[in-house]
Amino acid sequence: MDAQLRSEAAADHPPVMGRESAPVTLVLFSDFQCPYCAGFFPMLTQFQKENPDELRVVFRNNPLAMHRWAKSAARSGICVAQQGGDVFWRFQDFLFSRQKETTPDNLGDMINQFLQTDPQVRTDKYVACMATPFPETRLDKDMQEVAAYRIHSTPTMFINGHKYGGFATADDFAAAVRANLHTENANQPAGSN
Repeated sequence: MDAQLRSEAAADHPPVMGRESAPVTLVLFSDFQCPYCAGFFPMLTQFQKENPDELRVVFRNNPLAMHRWAKSAARSGICVAQQGGDVFWRFQDFLFSRQKETTPDNLGDMINQFLQTDPQVRTDKYVACMATPFPETRLDKDMQEVAAYRIHSTPTMFINGHKYGGFATADDFAAAVRANLHTENANQPAGSN
């Protein structure tokens, strides 16, 4: 499953954080309205800052049906991501920090606020993307992966192909990454680097 996830992750250029050469790949299925996803992300960014060479993160959407504005936010995130990974991660942080005050009625205003305040965002490019079938098509592909891998909650992640739910602490998350780092290294043929 690890090789298939990596291949799918590389095929359509989703938002990525970390070096391509990192020995551990985490494919993260997330939901912008999910409080557990918002709680997990600081653990992930802390690990990335402390271990910049160990982990590559690939983002996938999984807007849960019970979250009323998550699907619309996912489509917007797909178009924001077309302007670069750094912009996407700032968009995610923006929505996570405003989860409690965001509603289906004011989501558009929230997104416009982000578009107007981030200097690297080209609003015209975002608007053009949203007017195409691309965000829906891209979201459909993520949801096909959600179904194929029987993902029922967020965050759900695959660390070098091993499935995990959320983590209670940053130490628990770091231990899971390190366990997969050692597994990955142990499975390499002798003499390969």
